[in-house]
Amino acid sequence: MKDNKGPKLYSNKTKLLMALGALLVIAAVVVCIIVIAKGSGDGDGADTTHDSVTAESQTDTDDASPYKPVDTDIVTDEPEGDKAPDTDVPDTNVSPDTGNGAPDTTGETPDTSKSVTPADTDDPAPANAGTDLGEGLILLSVEPYSGAFVEDGSDENVEDIISIVVKNAGDSAVQMVNISLETGYGTAEFTATTLLPNTSTVVLEKNRMKYPGADRFGTAKIELLGRFIEEPSFYSDMFEVKGADGYISVTNKSGSDVTENVRVYYKTVKDGRYFGGITYQATLNGGISAGNTILLNTSHFRINDSRLVFVKYE
Repeated sequence: MKDNKGPKLYSNKTKLLMALGALLVIAAVVVCIIVIAKGSGDGDGADTTHDSVTAESQTDTDDASPYKPVDTDIVTDEPEGDKAPDTDVPDTNVSPDTGNGAPDTTGETPDTSKSVTPADTDDPAPANAGTDLGEGLILLSVEPYSGAFVEDGSDENVEDIISIVVKNAGDSAVQMVNISLETGYGTAEFTATTLLPNTSTVVLEKNRMKYPGADRFGTAKIELLGRFIEEPSFYSDMFEVKGADGYISVTNKSGSDVTENVRVYYKTVKDGRYFGGITYQATLNGGISAGNTILLNTSHFRINDSRLVFVKYE
């Protein structure tokens, strides 16, 4: 009987198993290649990242702290350009930020020994542009105002309330004054603090009374609550004070420790005039040692719209 020497034939099942085995081998090879390549890539990435960490970048991280030294110029200068007041805006002014951001709308405790009721109180002046209110104060204008209400520190939006522009044409700073203005709908009331000589201030009606129309105003009168015992000062021989958005820095350059509380007063400036009867205060409690610099967080100080007005320590 003759043997069959032809090609060996495999069943379909055997062929399928062989194909699967070949695919598994190929997949294993591909996985090995990927793992090797990934390991090489990770090593290169780690080295590159390590090389990029420089002393300069670490310094930048430190500089990002809100407590970095303040390099901005002191902001006691008069506003420049279109912010320059009408021959007006001062190197000094009063009232507070009290630490929690809520301003003290009363300002400093008035020098009641110098409080004065103007002679013309019983015969008030009509509320016209240029009205002499007494005590060196002139009512420049009465106008409607819409925008942030600054007088209570809330900055809430208001529309068409009464505002006045008052100029201190006298030769001494007024610490605090109340101004009342008769309207066809009642008495409008205004409180202003730190009116410096030859400066103008926009003051908003403190109860947010609506503007009744230009022909609805009657007479105006003032109650002077106090003048400064001493003219406002920065005590520049003792302190260096600088401002930036959101904080103020105080440096003791006197050579001696200052143990008293230090208060820095500032006001908002808008369109070349002080804006708001309020004056904000940032307080440094417990004094400051010689050569030390301390930053005070402030909710209202903005370098382009605020002016430091004076410093007090006691």
